[in-house]
Amino acid sequence: MLRNIGSNWVLTVLTVAVSYVMTPFVVHTLGQSGYGTWTLITAIYDSHLLSQTRKDAEQLTRVGSSLQCTGQVAQAGQDRAQDER
Repeated sequence: MLRNIGSNWVLTVLTVAVSYVMTPFVVHTLGQSGYGTWTLITAIYDSHLLSQTRKDAEQLTRVGSSLQCTGQVAQAGQDRAQDER
């Protein structure tokens, strides 16, 4: 678990460092209005990915719940069959 936490922190620090270094380059290359447009497009895309991830997580939760219920029904059926013997 500590390894996962550490790798998440390293990734966060790396992302911040790359953004800090690349932002002046991107602003110089695209210009201020181009950078604003780029930031807007990136924000819209990121929010879409986030909502898609949330929908996928909800779907996985539903599938997991239905599999759990199916397992419980199957177990109940086996228990009933053993009781009838």
